Amino acid sequence: MARKKNRPAKVVDYESLSEELKSIYDKVFAGFNQKSIFALREEAQQMRVESPTTLNKEDLTRRMTDYVISDYLPQPERKRAELNELFKVDSSAEMKCGIFEFIDGEYRIGRILIPAPLVYENDLRPGDMVEGAVSTTLTQKMFIAVSAVDGHAVNEPRPRFNDSTAIARRNFEFGSAEVQKALPGLQQGERVIINQMTMEAAKRLAAIFTRAISLYVGIVPEYESSLKNGEFVVPFDRAKDETIRVAMLALERAKRLCERGENVALIVYGFDRIGDRDTERAIFGAGRCFEEGSLTVFADVNKDKDGGVFAKVATRII
Repeated sequence: MARKKNRPAKVVDYESLSEELKSIYDKVFAGFNQKSIFALREEAQQMRVESPTTLNKEDLTRRMTDYVISDYLPQPERKRAELNELFKVDSSAEMKCGIFEFIDGEYRIGRILIPAPLVYENDLRPGDMVEGAVSTTLTQKMFIAVSAVDGHAVNEPRPRFNDSTAIARRNFEFGSAEVQKALPGLQQGERVIINQMTMEAAKRLAAIFTRAISLYVGIVPEYESSLKNGEFVVPFDRAKDETIRVAMLALERAKRLCERGENVALIVYGFDRIGDRDTERAIFGAGRCFEEGSLTVFADVNKDKDGGVFAKVATRII
């Protein structure tokens, strides 16, 4: 697969922007600026920004904002029409709902694009379930307004998973009878290795939790239709990049629910078929407990994988 080239650097003259674009620029800059330098560099690489690891946070934030806003500068008539659409919702607009993600430099909900100003104005994060209005009057379908995020009002304050402080694990308070019957002594935030877990066992495990996210990796295509809506599925014939994308989206979805104070179980069947060490570690290592909310991870990982590193961070092996 040919490596995608970085886009040439773009510098935006802030003072020459219209008041409307200055307002958008400020919102985008603020959205980037609240992220950690590590999160910024990861997103910059997806945007194909040049040399993101050589810049400090302020310079990288400025360069990424310039990249986003520069998309509104060429073809002024068309871009002005698109900007107008961002603030115009009429009876012809469709209401759509889907999971937000960032793919190949584009913000998308399914196949529908979402403009960067809406992303940063509403503090959208990968894995958010977003509801909003979609315009079909542009050259392609595009979100023009966001009405709710995970059923909550837009911009409702919430912590960030990676910036929150983990605390000691605690017993499950909700659905505890069934959970403790199936897994005696299980606590919120555990990282559990389950040897030889079958897909049916993964389904039964998900059913006992109040909130569960299931990821099925490398399953045969004929089983895909038997899974429930909302589960994350990677059939056996998908490329490695697609496998990693879906796996990380499942993890981000679980994190977003945890940020809302929910106690989430993430169940991964086919963990060893993800095939990417960094992705696997990100998923299994995410198990933790906060003052409000927790993420408990179950995976059928080989306990000797990578020299036993997964067994070392596991809280129990079944």
